[in-house]
Amino acid sequence: MQKSQTRRIAIIVPGGVGETPEGGKPLAPLANLLARIAKEFGVTVYSLSRVLPAAPLSGGPVFRLRAAPGRHGDPLPARMARLAGLLLKDHFTERYCLVHGFWAFPAGFLAVMLGKLLRIPSIVSLQGGEAACVPQIRYGNMYHPRLKKITLWTCRRAGELTALTRFQEQELRRFGLEREGIRIIPYGAEAQFYPPGEKKLLPPYRFLHVGNLTEVKDQPTLLRTFARVSREAACELRIVGPDYLNGELQSLAAELGIAGKVAFTGHLSHAELPAHYQWAQALLHTSYYEGQGIVIAEAAAAGVAIAGTAVGLIADLGESCAVAAPVGDDKMLAEKLLFLLRRPEEWENIRRNAREWALQHDAEWTAGEFLTLYQRALEGGKAVFSAGFKDFP
Repeated sequence: MQKSQTRRIAIIVPGGVGETPEGGKPLAPLANLLARIAKEFGVTVYSLSRVLPAAPLSGGPVFRLRAAPGRHGDPLPARMARLAGLLLKDHFTERYCLVHGFWAFPAGFLAVMLGKLLRIPSIVSLQGGEAACVPQIRYGNMYHPRLKKITLWTCRRAGELTALTRFQEQELRRFGLEREGIRIIPYGAEAQFYPPGEKKLLPPYRFLHVGNLTEVKDQPTLLRTFARVSREAACELRIVGPDYLNGELQSLAAELGIAGKVAFTGHLSHAELPAHYQWAQALLHTSYYEGQGIVIAEAAAAGVAIAGTAVGLIADLGESCAVAAPVGDDKMLAEKLLFLLRRPEEWENIRRNAREWALQHDAEWTAGEFLTLYQRALEGGKAVFSAGFKDFP
């Protein structure tokens, strides 16, 4: 496809595409995806968060980046209104053919509203907790009644809707979403950065966890699972990610008697992760909820066996590609891991199947799916406008 200045699209994000004055960093999978899309379309990315004027990727500016004017801490409605005004002003000189919002709210909601106003196709891509309802930690759009209503309205009224996994789609349907044609497009790994290392299944077994240390990741279940396994097999655990729990997990590791077997690295850049995937034999990921879990795709691409709770991508991959247990069930997960550690051939089959899936669904595949979706939306004409503002929340 030849890039044409007449084929311009507006992409709305809450953040994650550039460095912020407060020290925030780009989300590498999202920024890399937008860079690939920008090779085929003229792309302007509108960020609800303030961003520094530097290029979001080291290769130089590949898409135009605009941010809502204002100060840090301004109310969300004010930032949404300013960003909408900025996009509308640009549209009258650049004439966008499509508007795409990542995350249902606020970016996806804005994309649907602006698409209807400008009479251009809108796409909404679900990303994080849109389908989640975790009462014990008050997490997820489906837990909060007002946000649930806005999210479901946005999903119904988007011209095209994408989800990261079938699990995410099914959860939304469980909460009342009724629409056809939801596209499942997970983030693929940059497979060339994750070459498989030597993965002979020999003790001490090397377990890895990558993720923010937060309540939704349910790392207490992770530690309890590892503690059960470590009582019967020599093993070690490396936990990579910034600590937002103020040392609670380190204290729990000490209580469980595994502090000497668990290493907490703290925050590491995305570029530093491949070395840890090469070190690991298995990824442990025990979240309450995941829309996908990009680390699962990255670990699989690196030839690391996948184990965790049956949410997000682990739920989609199934038993042929992952070791899964219900949310919070450290006993079952540990039993399954110990069973497979004694059966290297079965372990190897699961590891190999996951890697094959990851290589077939890499970052290039993800970008190709979105480009195909754009073409479908642009060929759909004005059918996407028929719903108007019916059921506006």
